[in-house]
Amino acid sequence: QALLDAGLTQVARLLQQPAALDFIAARVVEWLKKDHPWKEKLLPSEWIGEHAADIVASGVDSLLGDVAGDPGHPLRRSFDDAVTGLIERLKTDDEFLQQGEAIKRYLKTDEALGRYTDGLWASVRDWLRADLASDASVLHDKARAAGLWLGQELSRDDGLREAMNQQLETAAEKMAPDFARFLTTHIRDTVKNWDAADMSQQIELNIGRDLQWIRINGTLVGAGVGLVLYLVSHAGAIAAALRG
Repeated sequence: QALLDAGLTQVARLLQQPAALDFIAARVVEWLKKDHPWKEKLLPSEWIGEHAADIVASGVDSLLGDVAGDPGHPLRRSFDDAVTGLIERLKTDDEFLQQGEAIKRYLKTDEALGRYTDGLWASVRDWLRADLASDASVLHDKARAAGLWLGQELSRDDGLREAMNQQLETAAEKMAPDFARFLTTHIRDTVKNWDAADMSQQIELNIGRDLQWIRINGTLVGAGVGLVLYLVSHAGAIAAALRG
């Protein structure tokens, strides 16, 4: 439900944007020109498009407001039923799972799709590099706006905050054992692959300075202890020599 509420809020905000209204109006005018060309010539199509966009936006906004304000709204129950049904099908419906596997195989093996996605990714990568290097980066602005929106939503929506905390805790619990095993294996294999020279070099690089202090302190302490023991063991001879 928290996810649905967040989605409803975003859709409502999107419909209030001038660009969204312009898009709806343009689609209405395009529909008139394509399916009703004579009517489009006789009627003020631009005016119809603008008012149709306002009507659509107002109607959808009103519906979203009703859904957001009513925890028992039928659309909420339909959403819950759809999500529950999808989860159940993913668990138990072999035919549904086979269809998913077929889609995965197609995505992995189709050559034409592979060439298209490679070219698409190259274009996206070039755009990303250019945008991130720009002082007027769109990504920077979007990331900042998204972070601000998320912070505001989390600060005032207890349900969303609790849901996110639960998801993060669940993800951490699932990832922790695998990460611990990976980290242990990585350290063990790394150390195992070092030879004596590499091991000495790594020790000198990381704790060599401390080892030097340990060596110096050990030498001084050892010399001091040895001197004390010598003086104690030869105290009589030293005293006699001093009297003589």
